[in-house]
Amino acid sequence: MATLSEASAFRRSARRPPGPRDWILDVYGSFVRDFGGWIAVADLLELLGSLGVGSASGRASVSRMKRRGELRAETRGTACGYSLAPETERWFVDGTERIMGRTLQSDDDMWAIASFSVPEEDRELRYKIRSRLVDLGYGQLNGGLMIAPSAIADETVRALELAWLVEYVDVWVSRYLGSRPLTEVVEHAWDLSAIDAAYREYLTVARGLEARGYTRDGEEAFVRYLVNMNSWRELPFMDPGIPAVHLPDNWLATQARSQFSELSSALGPAALRHFVEITGPRVSGSTV
Repeated sequence: MATLSEASAFRRSARRPPGPRDWILDVYGSFVRDFGGWIAVADLLELLGSLGVGSASGRASVSRMKRRGELRAETRGTACGYSLAPETERWFVDGTERIMGRTLQSDDDMWAIASFSVPEEDRELRYKIRSRLVDLGYGQLNGGLMIAPSAIADETVRALELAWLVEYVDVWVSRYLGSRPLTEVVEHAWDLSAIDAAYREYLTVARGLEARGYTRDGEEAFVRYLVNMNSWRELPFMDPGIPAVHLPDNWLATQARSQFSELSSALGPAALRHFVEITGPRVSGSTV
């Protein structure tokens, strides 16, 4: 059975269409957390239906998330629903900051360094450590040494603690003093072509949403808001703020962030009204 520490709340393949779990995470992260972190099952299924998720698929995904420890069942009055498990809420604290608030590109050359040494026979542990660091946006320098902008050092420690891996990894912040140009180090550590392709893919989706014009229709705004969110949320983890000076010309991070923020601001109010209309008095504090 999968455990919470083996899953990543925010990462999915940028080339894979979103599944029910992806949409559930987006609904919780974008709306439910602001209203007490709980939602009735019937309301969640209705919202998922607008996103093309059938009732059976939605229920099955919620059940799997409960078994993994991501959600917990909770009845309020006569309504059966689910709230975020404490560990999942911890995911969202750092994840939401990264997705919604943090400037993408770091402005200094201080780096978070993560090193680990695991015996050859414990390949599974080594894989878990490397996968968790990659999920956070680390690039690979060599087998047991990984690098990221210094801004995510504290987040790294919290994530490793949550995954019960912190005792195996040394994390510190330092400045690069090597003779090889840092641009070469960055090119070696990260797959810049893949990140660039993901930015371009997001911008294509976002421009399509923008071309349709902003809407006052609540359900349509809700769907488009979450399509924008789902298409974007991978990117701040693929590119954790690599300094622009070490990146190719015309790097698309700033443009993509601006497009995401513009769409979120334009669609957010109508999307929120739709969420409140569906959930009604069952969510705490549901006034707009």
